[in-house]
Formats: sequence, C-alpha cells, structure tokens
Amino acid sequence: MPDLDIMVLPAGNPQNPPRFLLQTGGQWRDLGSAAGLGDLGRLQGRIDEQLQSDMESLDVAGGGVFAVGQYFSLLYEPIFPASFQRVLKAAEPANAGDPPPLLRLHLDPSLDWIPWEVAHDGDAFLGLRFRVARLPIVPHREAPPIKDPWPVTKIYNFLGEWVLDDGQLSGWQKTFPTDGASNVSEQRLPEQPVNRFPRVADVEKAANDGHIVHFTCHGAIKDAGTAGGSCWTLNHKQPVNPQFKIHADVVGGLKTRLPKTQPLVFGNACGSSGQAAGAGGLVNSFGGLFILAGASGFVGTCAPIAKARAIEFATRFYHYLLVKGDPISTALWRAKDELSKATPEDPSPLFYCQYGSPESRYALG
Repeated sequence: MPDLDIMVLPAGNPQNPPRFLLQTGGQWRDLGSAAGLGDLGRLQGRIDEQLQSDMESLDVAGGGVFAVGQYFSLLYEPIFPASFQRVLKAAEPANAGDPPPLLRLHLDPSLDWIPWEVAHDGDAFLGLRFRVARLPIVPHREAPPIKDPWPVTKIYNFLGEWVLDDGQLSGWQKTFPTDGASNVSEQRLPEQPVNRFPRVADVEKAANDGHIVHFTCHGAIKDAGTAGGSCWTLNHKQPVNPQFKIHADVVGGLKTRLPKTQPLVFGNACGSSGQAAGAGGLVNSFGGLFILAGASGFVGTCAPIAKARAIEFATRFYHYLLVKGDPISTALWRAKDELSKATPEDPSPLFYCQYGSPESRYALG
C-alpha cells in the first residue's frame, strides 16, 4: 500500500482547526480543514481530560475500559477534514499489514500536542493502521550527513530516582540487547554497586559521545518556573533543584553537543514526549526540540505509561531495532502491535510517538 506524506499547518485563527495538505505527484495539494469545530483550545482540554480519565481507570489491576469511541469524536471527526479521512481510508489495507504503510506527518510545532497515534476511525487506531512518523517543521540549518545505519557503540541509560517499584530494576537493566557486542559500552546510572542517580550534568556529558540516550523518568511535570512550563524530572522529590530538571532550555543548550554523534533519544515513562494528561494541559513536545538540537531520532510518549509496561515496551523496541535491524518506524510499530494484541484492554503502547526519519536504522558496533 502507498505511504502518505501529510503537512499539517495552523489556521490563521489559532482556535480554528488545522489545515491539511497531501503530497502527491510532486505537489502539495490542499485538503482543507475540518468543519464545525468550535474551539481548538477547548478541544485540547477535553482530550487531556479524556486521556487522564482513561489511564486512571486502567491503573487499577484488571479494571477499566479505554473509551475508543471518544477518540473518534474527540480527534478524528473534529480535526481531520473529510478529504483527509477519504485519503486515509483509501490507503488503509484490509488489515494492518506487516509492516503497514508509513504516514509521515510534517507538523507545525504548534500542533504537536495532538495525539495523532490514538485517533480512531471507527475501526482501528491510526497508530496501528500506519507507522506514524512525526516530522517537525524546523528552521533551516545545515545538518551533518545522514548515516545508514547509524552506528551504536556508546549507550547511556538513565533512570530517575524514585521511579521504579520493587522488583523492576532488573528489567530496566536488561533494556538493551548488548550481550556479545564486545565493542559496545552501556553506561547506566545508577550502576551497581555505586547507587548514584543521574543529573543534568550527566545528560550534557552523554550528548558529547552517546549514540543512544535513553531516559526512564517522570516526564511532563508542570513547572511554571522553567522554559515551556513543564519538564522531565530525574528526581521528583526535589522539584526545585535544577540539577534534576530537564526542560526546553536544557534541550536547546545541547545543540552544540548533539550534532557530534546525532543520537537516538528515547524518553520513556510518563508523558515524556509532551505533557502528561492532567498535568496542566497538552503542550508542544520535547520530540521536536531534540530533533532541532541535533538528534537523529526521538521516541517518547504523549500520555502516561505504566512503569512495568514502559520497561517491557522499550526492551521489545530495541530488540527489533538493534537485533532484527528494522527501521525505527517498523521497530516501534512491531512493539505496539505485539503489546496491543497481548493486552488489548491497555492502549498505552499506542502513546509512543516517533520523530525524525522513519527509515533510520541503528546498528550495534
């Protein structure tokens, strides 16, 4: 089935629905905007509340049902113009395929808050029907050459303090399939027997030579005192200590470091690509910020992820990316597809978002 390239731009009035363009035949063709949406800002709040409500209901063991229909009425119907809905339907195979077509979303940063991956067309989620790649529209800059595959010899694996529950540390330690890769080093913080957790200074160091920089931490913490109004925290019990807060200015400050190795950055756990549901409203994501700063790719979430599920998802993703050699979009889709089939009552695998080229490959050694 054909891949799709869609550009999504804000309307002249920021409260109006966005405008969609389709690339076909070497041209961008205007698909227009959805009709009948009253207030885009109000819709953001409603989506935020619905995600929070659904994830809270699923937080109780064995309970809760994800409100699938809400993501048709909240996302698909009011945001996607009828012409775009027809394009999606024409491009969808009878089943998801293996792998399914690519949907490249060229996004204005102001629209990155939309959880595209959980939009539901009445039959299935967009994030399972397509391999969705977010391609943020960024200012022009000279970028280093693209590599195929990106070599991976240095991995940084950061765990925030007070994040995991008892019994979960060993799973986190097995995130990366580096056994037998003699020329690959993984720097974990904390590393036994020294129990020191990471700080912003460690992140800045990792930006100098890391090929993968992986975070398992609390994300999208509302913080009016930081750039962008939210941050990731490496220690949520010290909310005012700057050495534990990763916010927009910290990411922007990495732009002199990240281009050296152009790493893949993975922000795992609670709302790590943007704002956690219920944490003060949906906002622009860190995904675009890391791409702009020089990362070759970014994976994060648009809503809270349970800790055990976050660890399991990352392990599966890196297996497909680094062992099987799948492109990043395919590796991410396979992890989503497997976990969605294993636990269909839990939609959280769909909350993972991929930024940057969907064809990027990463190879150990």
